[in-house]
Amino acid sequence: MTPHEKLAQKGLDLIQQQLGNPSFNVEQLIADLEISRAKCYRVFKEVFNQAPSEVIHELRLQKSSYLLQKKSLNISEISFECGFNDPKYFSKAFKKRYGHNRDNTEIKKKARQIKAGLCHCYALLMQQIYSFPYHRSTINER
Repeated sequence: MTPHEKLAQKGLDLIQQQLGNPSFNVEQLIADLEISRAKCYRVFKEVFNQAPSEVIHELRLQKSSYLLQKKSLNISEISFECGFNDPKYFSKAFKKRYGHNRDNTEIKKKARQIKAGLCHCYALLMQQIYSFPYHRSTINER
């Protein structure tokens, strides 16, 4: 590993530790790495072919994409967890990067799935307790 690659890896580790911190920016990165802004830019461009600010932004969007797929958080919670202060800006940046917007439609879809699962569990419980006839087709899954 070259010295620039080691420095870039150290920078990447710092960024990943601070992804949820909305005040983390290139200024804090260069202070933590103890290098000049010009050297930081040069190293990141050489190793990642992106400016440090672009790397920070990209990693935040990647984390948000992962959280949208794996967690049951809403858009605001995900935006704050990924270091975005403004959910509207986060939505705009997400749409620009991925070409589509994860809006309330995705959240509503997950909520319907959870509701359907809860209705199913409740119906089974009622069937066991009261010998209530249960037919899955009678449950409204909207």
